[in-house]
Amino acid sequence: FITSRDMDVAIAYGSPILYMVYVEIAKRVLPLETKENKTIFDSIKLVHNLGLAIASLVLLIGIIYAAYISRKFESVHAALCYPFLDEKLAMMVGRYFYLTKYWEWVDTAFIITAGKEISWLQYTHHMSTAILVYANIAPVISSASLLACFTNTFVHVFMYFYYAFPHGFMRKYRQWITTIQIIQHCMCLSGFTYIYFNLE
Repeated sequence: FITSRDMDVAIAYGSPILYMVYVEIAKRVLPLETKENKTIFDSIKLVHNLGLAIASLVLLIGIIYAAYISRKFESVHAALCYPFLDEKLAMMVGRYFYLTKYWEWVDTAFIITAGKEISWLQYTHHMSTAILVYANIAPVISSASLLACFTNTFVHVFMYFYYAFPHGFMRKYRQWITTIQIIQHCMCLSGFTYIYFNLE
């Protein structure tokens, strides 16, 4: 019999293929955004982006709290290499963080409905994030999950809030959001390199 755990593993490790299939189906079935349906699309985008901004904020608070009670803020080494003491809480945050990676696939749908080409960066990013996050939370949550979850949810709070209200007060900070995203990726690469050479 196939267990829910087996199904979980199959979906997670098959997520790059699932994403490719998703994109091809979306290209064929999704309607293009027009003047007539713009209001509907704007409403859907608002709910999607605001939802992800709020979810990112909740997960950010959750991972900070899980790290705090695990004394992972004592040093860089502790943050990157010490295990979570409350593994149940950290695992719950990690699990929901993982699920948001599928939710973010809707971003691709918006690009398609806008009649734009999906960039290679966008494509590979969404194709790979679910499997990378899952590999760090299953079967147990890794000490490195703090870095990825914290930096990613932090930047996504601002990014998705800006997407929800593109003409709002965050507009003048949009270049900062891009810069923070680049810094986030550099931090993750540096952090994982440190972990590779220092994890006992």
